[in-house]
Amino acid sequence: MKLSIPQEPVKKAVALSRYSEASETPLVIVSLIFLVAYSWQVIANPAGTEHLITELVMFLTWAAFLADFIITMALTEKRKRWTLMNVVNLAVAAPIAPLPVRL
Repeated sequence: MKLSIPQEPVKKAVALSRYSEASETPLVIVSLIFLVAYSWQVIANPAGTEHLITELVMFLTWAAFLADFIITMALTEKRKRWTLMNVVNLAVAAPIAPLPVRL
């Protein structure tokens, strides 16, 4: 399956609208999965394999938010303005790089 980003502003707007509508529920589910993994890590203080699993789940949820940020930015016509208006989204997507996976 080939994914392409439309170049015409109207088609881009339609694609962004469809993507936003389609991704809303999955992103809410990803958020809840992150909360469960993070809560488990804080409350239970798991060790070994359980700790590795919670770290992996949290990393994958951050990756999902980063992917959403990149896709939305790619479909946005005025990227600089969108980024300034969505600083929270940037703050959520940005911390993926420094997440340590402790073995």
